[in-house]
Amino acid sequence: MPNKETYCSVCYKTKLSKNEIAVCKKILGRKIVNFFCMECFADYLELTVEELEMKIEDFKNQGCQLFK
Repeated sequence: MPNKETYCSVCYKTKLSKNEIAVCKKILGRKIVNFFCMECFADYLELTVEELEMKIEDFKNQGCQLFK
């Protein structure tokens, strides 16, 4: 994963975590250039942050390479 600084396209939070970047790529596609923080992405998907975190754990348990 590139080591460039990314930011949330909604609230402009900087220095997104690897999980925030990975879940955006997993759900929106690997070639996306606009990312979301957990709070804004959960809102966008009409989920709670806790539900989104559970999805991340599911992806990790499935062995998704984006979360390595």
